[in-house]
Amino acid sequence: MTSALGPSLGRIAAPPSGGRWDAIRLDLLDTLVRGTTAGPRSSETWLGAWHAAVEALRDDLLAESRAMITAAGRRARYPTTRQDRLLPDPEQADILLQRLLAEGMPLERLAGAGSTAEVTRARAAALETAWDGAVAVARGERQRWTAEAARVAAWRRPWWPVFVAGAVLVVAAGVAAAWLGGQLPAPGWFTPVAQWFWDFPWP
Repeated sequence: MTSALGPSLGRIAAPPSGGRWDAIRLDLLDTLVRGTTAGPRSSETWLGAWHAAVEALRDDLLAESRAMITAAGRRARYPTTRQDRLLPDPEQADILLQRLLAEGMPLERLAGAGSTAEVTRARAAALETAWDGAVAVARGERQRWTAEAARVAAWRRPWWPVFVAGAVLVVAAGVAAAWLGGQLPAPGWFTPVAQWFWDFPWP
């Protein structure tokens, strides 16, 4: 059964090539070829293996995106509250899962079609196509998160609040000096401050 199934699975049955999701692909292959003496694989076996692989792919993408954003934020000292809003939330995780699962629609159409050799070959071809589609979606998603992490890493804390605060302090100091010197009439609440200033034993 393994020798008959392997060629039908095409790239899914290829040896490890150092690809980003080789481990998930090989787990998918292992699930399908495990227990070859048990007879033809049912539709549930194929779909179960596909769903498990897609969930693993989704989880790997989310973990990597969180790690990229967190590392970039740490380097750039990005505000934590803003960084938390960038991290994928449960809704985004579910949307991503549905996008990945949608690539397996050709395989799902073969549910209940039996387990003949012809149907098995059709399922293998559909699974190979589904996996290629899911990997394409995953690559696009990974590029999006890589770009987001780069944007976070390039962030720099704005200096305008410091300049504004400095300008306000300079103006406030000038007004206070004018009040102390009598160039401007001082408000009543400033009188104790002025009194303390002039009574202070300056060296």
